[in-house]
Amino acid sequence: MHKAMEVNEKIMHESANMLEKHGYSESYFHALSQALDNIKDIETIEAMRNKYQIEIGKDGVSTVARLKEDNDGYNIHDPETEDIVYKLAEHLKKYKAFKEEYERTKGDMDLEKSHRELDKTMKCMQQIVTMIHGCVDSDEEKTMIKTHIRDMFNMYQ
Repeated sequence: MHKAMEVNEKIMHESANMLEKHGYSESYFHALSQALDNIKDIETIEAMRNKYQIEIGKDGVSTVARLKEDNDGYNIHDPETEDIVYKLAEHLKKYKAFKEEYERTKGDMDLEKSHRELDKTMKCMQQIVTMIHGCVDSDEEKTMIKTHIRDMFNMYQ
């Protein structure tokens, strides 16, 4: 499945780039549409295999949450946390793909897409840190979090 996903993502990016460069073409539009459908189907199959639960809210927005088991065999289901982690992984994957495409083409659109995905990735990370902050109740835990955040900040000094 991983290889099929890679091929379809490549076709999607190439078709989108060709449409962007040359305008509407039925063949490029059809390839883009088919690749998007295939990606959606692959993600659905992977979700089913990995025991993901897809929930559709009253507003029509779907969230994907993975069911996990703790050591006692009980299902631990935290849709909010799992949704953010899933989104983080997806945005990071897209960021890396757009960045790779930009490095290959030097196209402004690919650079812009990579920046948007990086921003979404960082917002997900911020949400995770905020959720952790809400659980912290001891000085030892606060110190641990401060140390890790300081280390991350120092990477860019």
